[in-house]
Amino acid sequence: MFITDGVCSISDKFAADFREKSQQLNFKVTGIIIDAGVDMDFSLTPFCEKVYRLSEMTGDNIATDIITSFVR
Repeated sequence: MFITDGVCSISDKFAADFREKSQQLNFKVTGIIIDAGVDMDFSLTPFCEKVYRLSEMTGDNIATDIITSFVR
């Protein structure tokens, strides 16, 4: 799980290296952006399988969705 306010960015090289390593080690990352409704350009999509924006969901909805994704 990667939690961020979305203020910083990552390089393309980091994203590519991270994707490659996650495939090698067979793990997935879920991202949560604490955005308070502010439209941000920063995106976790280069290295996260799923990204949640707190402004779009309640905490309970996010928790339920994350837990459900692990039991599929």
